[in-house]
Amino acid sequence: MSQRLWDLPIHLYILTVKIFLFDKFRSLTSKCQKQKMQKRF
Repeated sequence: MSQRLWDLPIHLYILTVKIFLFDKFRSLTSKCQKQKMQKRF
């Protein structure tokens, strides 16, 4: 029973980290795209 209680928080933590990293990566790529667009003009 105690193992099951610990399972959920770990999964939630991993999910939060994944979402956070994905969001950071997306913002970085969008910044790069914007800079490329600015360089073209």
